[in-house]
Amino acid sequence: MTDGPRAQRTQWRSNGKRHIEFNEQVVEKYRQQRLTSSLSAPYTCSGNHDNLNQFHMRGTALGGWLVLEPWLTPSLFYQFLDASAKWGDDAPNHIGLDSYTFCTALGKEEANKQLRRHWKAWVKEEHIQYLAQNGVDTIRIPVGDWMYVPYEPYIGCMDGAMDELNRILQLCLKYDIKALIDVHAMKGSQNGLDNSGNTERLKWVSTLSSGGEAVYEHWNIRGGDWIGSYNSTTHQYDNINTTNIEHSLNVIRKLVDVHKSDPVVIGVEPVNEPWWPTPIDTLKQFYWDSYQIIQSVRPDWITLLHDSFRLVPGIWGDFMINCPNYAIDSHLYQAWAWEMPPEWFEEHACYDGEMVRIMESIGVPVIVGEWSLATDNCAMWLNGLNDNVPGYPKVKCERIVCPPPYMGYDQPGTLLDPTKGAQDPFGTGGESYVEYGTCPRDKPFDNDDFVMTTLGYSKLNAFDLGTHGQFFWNFRTEFEPRWDYMEATKKGWIPSKYEKENIADIAAFCSWSNPTSAPTLPVEAAVAHNTSSANKDIINSFLIFISVSTIIGSIIFIRKRRREPINSYKYVTIPNIKPVAINTVQSERYQI
Repeated sequence: MTDGPRAQRTQWRSNGKRHIEFNEQVVEKYRQQRLTSSLSAPYTCSGNHDNLNQFHMRGTALGGWLVLEPWLTPSLFYQFLDASAKWGDDAPNHIGLDSYTFCTALGKEEANKQLRRHWKAWVKEEHIQYLAQNGVDTIRIPVGDWMYVPYEPYIGCMDGAMDELNRILQLCLKYDIKALIDVHAMKGSQNGLDNSGNTERLKWVSTLSSGGEAVYEHWNIRGGDWIGSYNSTTHQYDNINTTNIEHSLNVIRKLVDVHKSDPVVIGVEPVNEPWWPTPIDTLKQFYWDSYQIIQSVRPDWITLLHDSFRLVPGIWGDFMINCPNYAIDSHLYQAWAWEMPPEWFEEHACYDGEMVRIMESIGVPVIVGEWSLATDNCAMWLNGLNDNVPGYPKVKCERIVCPPPYMGYDQPGTLLDPTKGAQDPFGTGGESYVEYGTCPRDKPFDNDDFVMTTLGYSKLNAFDLGTHGQFFWNFRTEFEPRWDYMEATKKGWIPSKYEKENIADIAAFCSWSNPTSAPTLPVEAAVAHNTSSANKDIINSFLIFISVSTIIGSIIFIRKRRREPINSYKYVTIPNIKPVAINTVQSERYQI
């Protein structure tokens, strides 16, 4: 295995791949700005902190478990297919698309009965044991805010979730894994997607009598109303919802109180993936308040702060200066790319890593909190049940016989009819359906193991070496190995150990030098050590930040996993820099 990844990198490098170098002038500019800001920035910590933030996390996430996402556990949601035939015009009231509607569609008693089976089946002791033995030191655990401050419709529906979380935390203790609690789902939805607990702004546009089938619209009216009232016409927030924000701060208070004595919990992420229109000043204040709550009780815990899909020095360079035990969380995916040759994905994974490392070099600690090996949008229901981002997928997906359900065929709806085509409900976006007993999944490349191993090691070079760590999304799926940490390690696409030889293999990819600020301590030692010791200017800053001579003129189509369309561009011109297209709908990723 040692010779394999290195040999692959040598072969691809011989095809003329460019080396990647830091733009030292850009790095120094932002480093000096951060030092200067420390005298006046509002979010600055006092005191002396030697070897600040010298921690590193490496692991995966328990997605689809306590917060439902249909694409991760599709067999749990098969029961909602063929909706009009089952429920007629009342079908919209019987369809689960996320945690919220799973509770309302089935009713509290039936939903809770199914969820209790699901929780035990989706994450078992054997899974935690495998992760502990195969390269994971920390597990990121997505939770719903309702677990700490209950509200409807989750009361009764989600009973027992905290017991399940404690079951897994005890297993983490048994197998010597640390846990980071990630508040994945927020009251009102922070992004309007199923991963937030509630697919906000969904409208049923057709039923059996009006159109012959149940059809819903989502992408054109999407909104996230956790932080305020989002105006889908102006694409701005009309107001700030201080009640929701205070609710979320109470969730953090309760979470810290519940887990403060747990020996395996080492940190908290106050909110997962607040989408790009989120008012950044309000978000920063929420982050600061959450950090203070956590520090006041457990100053050794790490607070992970999602970048709101804006990993730019102009936003985070003057934030949390001189503060211990925190990192900015960035989620970097290629699943929303157009169809490209495999070398393209390796090269542009390295470019993403460059952006992360420049942030590290100016003193901003970064963890790549989600990434995968997916290179297309084919994973079934990735963008919603029987839905997709308009215009996707961009490739011809592979279809396989839908595999046996993870809870067995006693789970309602899992006996799929091989004589039936796609069944409602349908979203108005792209296609992603069960058809004739088959399911779509990611399209393989020729020599797929070779390509995936090369891509896996390139991404680990970009996201693990010289950063504060990375979490692969997800720990497992039902039939998507490119999103499945356990399958990826079994196939050898990513290493199952991080010993000296494995690190050397990873270092052979993406030709660059690591920043001197790279953390060196393992997470357990680092925590103990630290205990003792989008306006124009922002866009311009970002464009200068990434205008390295080796990549000017390249076209990056990288797409964030979380479902953004490609349909609106403007051009921003900066002196001495080539005009570049900026996608104003999908601000998660900029087009270069």
